[in-house]
Amino acid sequence: MNNITIPELPDKPILLPPFVESGRCIPYHLTRKGRNVADRVVCVLGYANPDITYSPAIYPITSILLHYMTEEECYNCMASLVASKNKMFVTQTKQLFEVTWRTVMQITKKHVKSAAVHLARHCPSTRSERIFMDWLWWILQGLPFTHLVRVMDCFFNEGIKVFYRTSMAILLLFYKHSAPQNSEWMNEILTNGIDTALTKFCKQMPVTPTKVLRTAFGIRALSSAYISRVFVKTEMLLKSRTVLSGSRQLVRSRSSDNLPTSQSQVNIQMMSHTLTIREDIYEICKILGAHSPGARVPSMGTYPIYNIRSQVVNQEESIFFFSFSLSLPLRHIFFFNKQQ
Repeated sequence: MNNITIPELPDKPILLPPFVESGRCIPYHLTRKGRNVADRVVCVLGYANPDITYSPAIYPITSILLHYMTEEECYNCMASLVASKNKMFVTQTKQLFEVTWRTVMQITKKHVKSAAVHLARHCPSTRSERIFMDWLWWILQGLPFTHLVRVMDCFFNEGIKVFYRTSMAILLLFYKHSAPQNSEWMNEILTNGIDTALTKFCKQMPVTPTKVLRTAFGIRALSSAYISRVFVKTEMLLKSRTVLSGSRQLVRSRSSDNLPTSQSQVNIQMMSHTLTIREDIYEICKILGAHSPGARVPSMGTYPIYNIRSQVVNQEESIFFFSFSLSLPLRHIFFFNKQQ
């Protein structure tokens, strides 16, 4: 039996999905071929999960996994992380990404109060929020690779709460090393600002990976249930603010790009019910200008409807879509404006 040789995929640049951030595609010492493989894994993952609109952590995690497994194994792992229901590993929308940094900020102020006060003392509140917005990158882009690998071991077992603990541990260690007025890190804060000093501290982490993890898991009263409560409360508050302000800052999912916009819904209204179309078909057809006297049966063919006007599709397409819809036990009926 002849052996079949499968050719290697070409190492050509690939357009990454819109949910990644170009400035956060960290390769972690991967070769050029390795970076191409990471691009490929992320692209296939994005194609298989069109509902992901914003998830900048996916690329760095993919790059880390490729140091220890094949492309196929890496994809399977990433697909499992994205699909996980019991534990959250990566956020998949911009709103949830914001919820995470606000959650970190709240639990830091309560459980690592000394570090939070130290941070607030050297920057205004608005700037403090800006620092917390980068909380994930203290870990993924800041820590030395040897430290990061140890953190990721815990992350793959426990989920995103490991990142919460690690970020708080970083702040606590930073506070302990920069609190003395004559310390190197206090001088760094006074010279370059606390945000720059914190980034530099992460990159030059002066303690061992074991010390970082012991500090992280030594923070008391930080249970998964408590973190979940803070997360849900923060999410609800953020959603309520979004509704009240009418904000449209979130990126829409690509899967909804072809759905009617809020403006077009003025002309097209959607109704959902659990009964079949037969119950109201006479009234519906009368509204639309139909001439058929009653409910349609399969042998009747299409309705002789001519009095339809739509601002979305032409008359022929309108008749086609409406006729096709009547052949199914629909849940959604499109009502078009009656021609004046």
